[in-house]
Amino acid sequence: MALREDQVQRYSRAILLRGVGGAGQKALLETGARLWAGGPALLAAAAYLGAGGTPVEGPPGLLAPGDEGFLVEASDIGQPAAPTLRRALRQLNEDAGNGTEAFGSLVALPQGSGSPRPLVALGRRGGCTVLLGAGKDACGDCLAELCQGTEAPGAGPDAVQAGALAALLFQRLVLGLAPPLSGLLVGPGGQMQALPIPECRHRTGLPPGVLAEAVRHLEACYPEEGCGVVLEGAAGARWVALPNAYAAWAARDPGGFPRDARSAFLFDPTQWLSLLKEADARGERLVCVVHAHPDGPAAFSAEDREQAAPTGEPLLPGVAYLVVAVHQGRARAGAWVRWQVGRFVEAPLPLLP
Repeated sequence: MALREDQVQRYSRAILLRGVGGAGQKALLETGARLWAGGPALLAAAAYLGAGGTPVEGPPGLLAPGDEGFLVEASDIGQPAAPTLRRALRQLNEDAGNGTEAFGSLVALPQGSGSPRPLVALGRRGGCTVLLGAGKDACGDCLAELCQGTEAPGAGPDAVQAGALAALLFQRLVLGLAPPLSGLLVGPGGQMQALPIPECRHRTGLPPGVLAEAVRHLEACYPEEGCGVVLEGAAGARWVALPNAYAAWAARDPGGFPRDARSAFLFDPTQWLSLLKEADARGERLVCVVHAHPDGPAAFSAEDREQAAPTGEPLLPGVAYLVVAVHQGRARAGAWVRWQVGRFVEAPLPLLP
C-alpha cells in the first residue's frame, strides 16, 4: 500500500523525521494496536497512536468511571468500550479506525505479557509508573520477570504522561528503533529512568545450520584452534569463519605471543575491522565469537576471560562466546558463555550429531 497524497500531507512532519520516512509511516499505518484493558493511561496511548495513524482496536468490556479523557465523554461511561473508541478515533483521524491484519498490544500490568507483539505494558511499582516494551525477538521469560511486582496503572495527570510515553514506545518498536526488550520508570514528579535489562539467561545456542557450519570448520582446523563469528541481520544468522592469525603474529613477536595456534587464537586486526564494517553496512550485529579447544575442555579458560574482559567489563557487550572441545578432529562438547551480573556464566551446549 502506497501513501495517498492526503496521507503524505497529514503525516508530513513524521515523514521528515530521521528513522521514519515514508516507509516508516506506512508501517505505522499497517501495524495496529489492540487494547487489552481500559483505563485513562491506555486510552491516552490510544489517542496519541490514533493521531499518528495507527489503527486501534478494543478494549473489551464497558467504559468505566475514570475513563473520561481525550476519547471518552462522561456520557460514554457504561457503554461498550470498543465501538465507542472506534467512533471517537475516526473523528480524530480516519486512518485510526481502519482495519489491518497485523496487531500489536497495549496491556495493563501485571497481566498481558503473553499478548501479541509489539507489546507495550503499563503499570505501577513502588509509587512509580512502569512501562515495558517488547518486540518480536524479546525473551518472554525475561519479560515475565520484569512484570513481577507490578500492579495496574494509576489515574490522574500521571496517566496522560504514561499514555504518551506508551504510544511513543509502541511506535519505536514498530519502526525498529527500540531494543527487543526495554523498560522505563517514571517517578511522581515526572522524572524518568531506564530500567536495567539483564542479560537473557533463558536462551542459549545458535540456529542448527549455523552451529553445524561452525563445528565443521573447527573440526577442519584441528589440531589448531579454529575460530570465527556469528553475525545476525534481517536475513537471519550466518557463520563467518576467520583464520587463526596467532602463528603469524607469534612469528613476528615471539615475546609478545609466546604460545602457538594449537593453544591460542587471534583475529587478524585488519580482517576483523573489515568484517565489522561489512556487517555494519549490511545491518548485522555480532552475536557470538566461536573458538575451539583442541584436545581440551569445553570451558571458558582464565585466558579466554582475560581476553574477553581485560578491564573487568566485557569488551563486546551483549555478545556470547561458544567454546567447542575438539578431540582427535571431532567436536565432543560445547560451552555457551554470556556475561551476566558482573561475570561470565557458562552453560553446556549440546552439539549436533
